[in-house]
Amino acid sequence: MPTLAFRGLSLAAALVVLTVARAAHADAPPPRIGVVVEVAVNVGPSRVEQLGAALADALASTLVVDAFGGADVTRRLPPGGLPEECLTTPACVADLGARLDASQLLFLAVVAIGDELAVDATWIDVASGATASRPRVNLAVAGPDRDAFVAAAPRLLPAAAVRPTATEPEVIVVERPVAADPGRRLTTGVWIAGGVGVAAGATAGLLGLSVRSASPALRAAGVRRR
Repeated sequence: MPTLAFRGLSLAAALVVLTVARAAHADAPPPRIGVVVEVAVNVGPSRVEQLGAALADALASTLVVDAFGGADVTRRLPPGGLPEECLTTPACVADLGARLDASQLLFLAVVAIGDELAVDATWIDVASGATASRPRVNLAVAGPDRDAFVAAAPRLLPAAAVRPTATEPEVIVVERPVAADPGRRLTTGVWIAGGVGVAAGATAGLLGLSVRSASPALRAAGVRRR
């Protein structure tokens, strides 16, 4: 018995710890992702900002993250722009993370070749300095970009939770029973008349049964039927 009680207490304690951990995780803010274009070849500045903003919007709408890019990143960069080899320089990564107030960064290398635009991304965690290459995303030079970025979002940030989508409420249709003869419609008056007729017939039957059962007693009392 003491062993069973100890196991019960251990299980209860484990459930409490799990519940607290889930609550803390649910209350934790989503990771803040800064989308930074590090290299751009054959792509103008306005198109670069457009790509950064489009990717950030796709990430924020698809995943549970706070992503930003484009002009929101450009105006926070150092006065001389992004230093060369920033991705491989821990001090530069830390400074950029502080400037953007970001916990994670996506460094982009954008290259236009003919009518195609190749976007290579490298993910980096600002606190630990851990990095990982992400699959290439191919776009048309003139866009549109959103659909391709939305499809690539889970591959670019595989650790992020997918944002739940709103669903339509389920509509339950209750079918009424169909009459045996679908060509004939029974109205309320018909139902009432039928009910009255059944009740009258039942009353008459009961009255006749009572009279027949009382006839022997009446004859014994000297009462004759006319």
